[in-house]
Amino acid sequence: MPELLRPAAQIRQGNLTIYATSLRVRDLRQPNFYKIETLDSDEGSGYQRLLNEARAKRLADYLGDAHKAAEAFLPTSIFLATDKLVPFDTATNVVRIDHDKIGSFNVVDGQHRIRGWSWPLSGTRRWTTSRSPST
Repeated sequence: MPELLRPAAQIRQGNLTIYATSLRVRDLRQPNFYKIETLDSDEGSGYQRLLNEARAKRLADYLGDAHKAAEAFLPTSIFLATDKLVPFDTATNVVRIDHDKIGSFNVVDGQHRIRGWSWPLSGTRRWTTSRSPST
């Protein structure tokens, strides 16, 4: 996967650094760009509930309809996490995402939004260059 350069705002909360940016649908659809660790209450691991395909499909229909009508749609962010360093250029406010160095992002919030973004108009260039707010 090629390195992604995205304009971003750097936000610090205590020892945590967050970048608010946008990702193209085609970036989200890259193999292994993200992973979802589903909740396993027996082992105490993971933090995402199981994906509800019907919910994701409703969201995909909403996004597709809004996109076709050239309306604004779903301004809420997806929240991705990594324990790797993500370089940020403070002079240009650009975050550098090198998948080979960072690996897959963990989805903290937004698995249904990601799935919804992946469905509508998936084969069209206009849709795959659409952007999702991402943190």
